[in-house]
Amino acid sequence: MPEGKYFVLVSQLSGHTVGFENSSPGRRLIIVARNDEDDQQLWYIDVLSGTIRNKSNQLCIHCADDGNAVLQNYEKGNDQQQFVLEGHFVKHRIDGRVLDISGASSEIGVAVCVWEKHGGSGEPNQLFDFVYTKPRYFMLKGEQSGLVIDIQEAITDPGAKIIIFEAEKSDNQQWYEDRNTLIRAKLNDFVFDDSNGDICMQPFEANNPHRSWVINGAAVVQVSNPTTVLDVSGEQCCNGSTVCSFENRNAPHQRWSLEYI
Repeated sequence: MPEGKYFVLVSQLSGHTVGFENSSPGRRLIIVARNDEDDQQLWYIDVLSGTIRNKSNQLCIHCADDGNAVLQNYEKGNDQQQFVLEGHFVKHRIDGRVLDISGASSEIGVAVCVWEKHGGSGEPNQLFDFVYTKPRYFMLKGEQSGLVIDIQEAITDPGAKIIIFEAEKSDNQQWYEDRNTLIRAKLNDFVFDDSNGDICMQPFEANNPHRSWVINGAAVVQVSNPTTVLDVSGEQCCNGSTVCSFENRNAPHQRWSLEYI
């Protein structure tokens, strides 16, 4: 089973998870009793901003001036919000500090801070398991055409063309966001590729900038160049029209909505 976008941060010290009491910006992160159905305990990687955000409110993990880990609105260029998952650590991208359970306490309600990483393997109060949820499948429906993104003829081989087609909810029209928020096909886990202009399906390659696409508002954007988006070739609105990449003009044929299955 593929891993979906969201995960819980499970402490190896206690088996409890990272959450919060109040979703207002500036509130401290604390350790709470684990509940995988609670959106306040679900997090995701935002690859475009370099942050870790909460599902329930889109606020991101932020290192406060006093060293506490808090929730905060995203601020472009704010280094205190730059975190990444690395091994079993939640690590600050700039200074290498990691999330740490204050006082190495296993009690519910204890605060989470940002602290120097303890050696090579860390201590249990700095170690977390990232437990991912199952993916949620959706269709990508074009605003202009009302048609959805489709893998032509449900071809599973590399190079299959991407078109728009009337919604049938078939596997070749269903997509999900993986653990890195990249869009993948339910049909075969392949990703979008625009190496030749028109979009086709290819296996994911970590170092290939043409094969990393994410949802950003109403656009589907290329991670390496977020001004490049999925676009319907020739602004067509009929079954079988091909999908290409193009500069974002916020045009109706470049905007998509998610329809969950």
